[in-house]
Amino acid sequence: MSTSKGLHNKVVLFRIRGLTFVSFGLLAAIGAVVTVWLTMARQVQIGLPLSRYLLPLFLSCPLLAVLGSRLLALLIDWRTLRRDPRAALLSTAFAWQGGFVLTVGGVAFVGALLGVEPLLLLDTFALALPLGHAIGRLGCHTYGCCHGKPTRGRVAIVYTNPEAKAVRVSRLGGVALHPAQLYAVGTNLLVFAVLDQLAGWTLPAGLIAASYLMLHSACRFVVERFRGVTAPRWRGLSVYQLIAVGLFVGGALLAAYTGLARAATPVRLGGVAELAPALGLVVGRYGALLLVTFVTIFFAFGVHGRRVGSLARS
Repeated sequence: MSTSKGLHNKVVLFRIRGLTFVSFGLLAAIGAVVTVWLTMARQVQIGLPLSRYLLPLFLSCPLLAVLGSRLLALLIDWRTLRRDPRAALLSTAFAWQGGFVLTVGGVAFVGALLGVEPLLLLDTFALALPLGHAIGRLGCHTYGCCHGKPTRGRVAIVYTNPEAKAVRVSRLGGVALHPAQLYAVGTNLLVFAVLDQLAGWTLPAGLIAASYLMLHSACRFVVERFRGVTAPRWRGLSVYQLIAVGLFVGGALLAAYTGLARAATPVRLGGVAELAPALGLVVGRYGALLLVTFVTIFFAFGVHGRRVGSLARS
């Protein structure tokens, strides 16, 4: 059992001029950069014309990710938004699935608009996302959000930092909890490894993206059973499990489409071990865009007011 000593109690990076910078923002930004970096490297490797869509795609995706996750969080907590709009808008709640859906829509739209096959773009994105997501979930671990239910098992963590969300919001300081965020880290790494193996096969475009939707949704559905965060429920299922079911069905439909659509381009994307030359090229040629991604995500998720959990300076 992990108690007060550990990454999970390292909420604040530093404070300066009435602003608080939290470790969640740093890890979320690193995860976003890893996702974009790996995605671009795969696209370079298979010869996609980055210059045709790079700026609109990779400048919009970080913004879409932030906007979508924020909107879904507000929608889920609509009662607070209706009762106290100012408090809801100044909170720092985010729901990852909203950012995912909006970003996927942006990727598909830009690809279709500029004549790059959307399904192939989604495949390259799906192969990178689980690793970036795993890093981001480490940020949840440090911040105390997305925490687990109380447990008597030996595998547990205890939040003692009063600024951790599990303590200041859920009032679970000193209580042994399932390390649900680490379960999410592990399942994302598992999905990343499985998809990396699939990338070594020649498959119809879109099938890897479909596999990601089904695998990730199934894992999220299971991990949700260990999460202790209060969320609206319907027939015993949390709203996040319902979203996971919807994404799983979407993945199954996409898999069926790629199997039936003869126009789906067969492609071999290759495993991550084959990406070394392309990774270096992306850093050298598009390092500024990676920096923009880092700064956008870091400031969106990492900057709070004087108090952790608020956007207000006072």
